[in-house]
Amino acid sequence: MLHADLPVVSAALRLSHRPAALALALLALVIGLACMTRPAQAATLTVINNNDGGPGSLRQVIVDASAGDTITFDNALSGQTITLLAPYRPSRKASPSTAT
Repeated sequence: MLHADLPVVSAALRLSHRPAALALALLALVIGLACMTRPAQAATLTVINNNDGGPGSLRQVIVDASAGDTITFDNALSGQTITLLAPYRPSRKASPSTAT
């Protein structure tokens, strides 16, 4: 009769280890995925027209830029003025930046 109880105890022990094993496997997966991701590379975005908005405009390039990106101006804009028809209001997620 004692032997008949052993498989029940053994099964109960196996079940009690499953959550820990699952948590460990999940942790290993998360760490593995974190190691596989690469940081985003800084980009150079170019303003190609003097429009107030739309593709290639200063306003659109600012919206598209991320931290670490560089904004340049196309040589064709040399001597031209970019006039904003409305004030530029940075989003809340914007952080202080450096303009050179």
